[in-house]
Parts: sequence; C-alpha cells; structure tokens
Amino acid sequence: MLSTCAVCLLPSEKFTSSLPCSDCLRSLLRSPPICETCLGLACPERSCSRAWMKVDGVEGSFTFASLHAAYLSIGPGARVLKSWKKSANPKLEQLLAKGVRAALPSFGPEKPVMLIPVPQNHARKWELDGGSVLRVVEMMLGGSREWTSLELLTTEVSRGAPAVNQARTKGSDRYLRASPIRGKTRTECMRDPHLWNSALALSDACAEVVLVDDFLTSGHTLRSAVSATKKSFEELGLFAGIRTPVHVFVLGFRPTLFG
Repeated sequence: MLSTCAVCLLPSEKFTSSLPCSDCLRSLLRSPPICETCLGLACPERSCSRAWMKVDGVEGSFTFASLHAAYLSIGPGARVLKSWKKSANPKLEQLLAKGVRAALPSFGPEKPVMLIPVPQNHARKWELDGGSVLRVVEMMLGGSREWTSLELLTTEVSRGAPAVNQARTKGSDRYLRASPIRGKTRTECMRDPHLWNSALALSDACAEVVLVDDFLTSGHTLRSAVSATKKSFEELGLFAGIRTPVHVFVLGFRPTLFG
C-alpha cells in the first residue's frame, strides 16, 4: 500500500509518509554564491555588478561581511522548505542538515564562532514548534564544529501599532522591521550566567560572528538584525575597539535578482 508524500500529498513510491517523494527531493536546489551587496546571484567574486544597490547605512551598520545559504527557496523546492518550517519532520530535518553542513563557511580552526539566531516572537515560536531559526542553528551545530549559539537578540513589539508592509516601506526605515529587533540589555544577559560568560569569552577571543535565519528574501529582517547586533555589542561592551564583521547564514534563499 503506497503512502502520500508529506509535501505534495500525491501518492509516493515510498512506504513511509515521513519523507517527501523523489520528485520533491529532486526539487531541492543547492544555493550558489550570493552577492552580499545586492542580494542577487551571478555577481563576480568581490565585485557587485549592481553596485548602485549597495546599502551602507550609518557607518555600514546594515552591511553583511558575507552571506551563505544552503538551498534555493524557489519552485517545488520552496514547498519542501515551507513544509519543513511549518511542521517538524525528523527525517526531512536530517536530509536538510546534510546540505546545511555542506554549505557552512570555513573560518579557520583557530577562530571560535558565535552563532546569533535572528529572533522570532513568542507567538511565531509557538506556531512553528519552538522556532524554525533555532532548528537551523541545531543543524549547524550537528557536526563536529565547536561553535557556540547565543541568543543575544530579542524582538520588541509595539502594542497597537499598525501593521507595516515592509516591501512598501521607503526612506531611511526601509531596512528596519515593523516589530524591531533589539539586543538584550546587560541586565537581561546577566540573568543567564552561561549566556553572559560565553559572550564575554567569545568577545575576548575575537570570535567570528554569524547571524542565523531560516529564510532570506528581501533582506529587511537581516539588515535590521545586523544593525541591532552591532549596537548590542557596543552597549554590552563586547568586542570593544575591534572591528567586528557580521556574517550571515540562512537555510533557504529566495533570489529576487538574477544576472
């Protein structure tokens, strides 16, 4: 008796409904390199062919040092990733984790790495079985890498504020979320001794900083998170006097620009 595919819901050749069918799995495309300037594909290495789209912000507060993704979130492959996001599937998670670990950047064995999850609000975490971003972090930590995940960012919701369509927002606020991301205060961090002590240790060791999110489309969320991260380091006294580039890693990338 054949089962149905967990993603497309069509009859599957597999005798288990816990995995997508072969067609859905083939639709998962590995992401090629992404230009951190315009968030498009096919730009030459170290040179953006759409340089007029560069966003510096205040002293480069919105810029990425590098940007990496495991998969392209397009076509049927986007449905597979969306299915994973909405419902935890251990076997699908194992398959996606292989692609995640294959796409992880290398910073050199001598440098520690600080992973900072982009926060999701509590309602979204509840809806997504604990939060899809934290599940991406777990995939990244599933290998033999001695990396450390620290939840230094949080969300700030203004009650009664009207919803904002980020794609239509213009002006200096176009790279800030409607529900702002902010860094935790020193008091909030010190309530968690492990968080505070680990942050200090990684700061003293000049660790590489990597923001982690589940999906990237427009870059609004990540640019806001990069800005909040740099402000948080300054307020907490981390990486004092050291230029700290912030790298980004996402599970899925939906390209909006092509060469």
